[in-house]
Amino acid sequence: MKSMPRAGRRQILPALMPSNDLIQRPPGLAKDSTKSQAARNYSRMAADAFARAAVLAGVEERFYDIGDSTIALRFAGKALQPIVTPALEHLSSLHHAPDLRIELADRSSLGETLPRPTSATSVPLANLSYTDGEISAVVQRDLNTLNLFDAKNNHGYFWANDVASLPWYEAGFPLRLMFHLWFRRREQFFVHAAAVGNENGAALIVGKGGSGKSTTALACLEAGLAYLGDDYSLVKAEPEPRVWSLYCSAKVTDETLVRFPQLARFLKRRGTDVEKHLLFFDQKISMKKSLPVRAVLWPRITGRVESKLIPASAATLLLALAPSSILQLPGAGAADFQMLAKLLCRVPTYILEAGTDMAKLAATVKNCLE
Repeated sequence: MKSMPRAGRRQILPALMPSNDLIQRPPGLAKDSTKSQAARNYSRMAADAFARAAVLAGVEERFYDIGDSTIALRFAGKALQPIVTPALEHLSSLHHAPDLRIELADRSSLGETLPRPTSATSVPLANLSYTDGEISAVVQRDLNTLNLFDAKNNHGYFWANDVASLPWYEAGFPLRLMFHLWFRRREQFFVHAAAVGNENGAALIVGKGGSGKSTTALACLEAGLAYLGDDYSLVKAEPEPRVWSLYCSAKVTDETLVRFPQLARFLKRRGTDVEKHLLFFDQKISMKKSLPVRAVLWPRITGRVESKLIPASAATLLLALAPSSILQLPGAGAADFQMLAKLLCRVPTYILEAGTDMAKLAATVKNCLE
């Protein structure tokens, strides 16, 4: 297969200058026409490469209802399917008129290494990012992946250099950067939060790793509450605070599996470098796609048996939710922060003193919803 001529690459790629963060250009600021044209050229080059991959490896298309959108995933070859699809299966859709179409390929199906946006600087960047408001490119150097989003044409491209080298945990929240770029344009935002609920609505459970977020969510699941997610959720503040499920996965430790032995049947992927593993839930448990948000809880492990809710200010909960939500996603910034602040000002917010009795912990969350 013929790849793009080297001269053409030199003309296009160095002009696609990244910034350290993917930040939307302020309204009224003139675009750099050279970079914008380079970005459009790069998007067309990626589209051509994926078209060739589709011919070489064949295409399988799957549809998912995520948030308020139907999203089509077009896989060139089969290598990425077991990485991407398990966490999304609960959102599988019969709708075949997508709002967003994402092409996925890897080097084995592409037959070549897709040229990447490059920087003129020799300073290494963790993520190589660019946007002109229409074309956004994010290269994750640690994962050797490319996320390319064309907002004008509602089209995305995801490419992985080496599927075998992707970390085990990527299967728990696949395509999060692509989804983030798409949904923030629709005023729906990724948050680093678990979500559980019942017919009354949902509780968002926030906090950094080790705060008790996942344990609380799994305790609620065991007690019969509906499960919407463990690590990432999709939220909107207006007109009514609402949360949507993104992934049917949960990251658990060996200790968690001992505490909740019934969940062992959902274990599908064991971590290789840490004592964490991935569960993928299915129709055997109660899952909800969306619920109105009724409360936001910040767990704190106390070591005591009993659990208790303590009213807290929206500003306090913002400290728990905003940093881990905004810093993990390129492009997240002022708009995301304002949305989170607005959400927290519109629902009750609590510190959840999480006790050791899991049944009482779940009952405390349930009582909050009622």
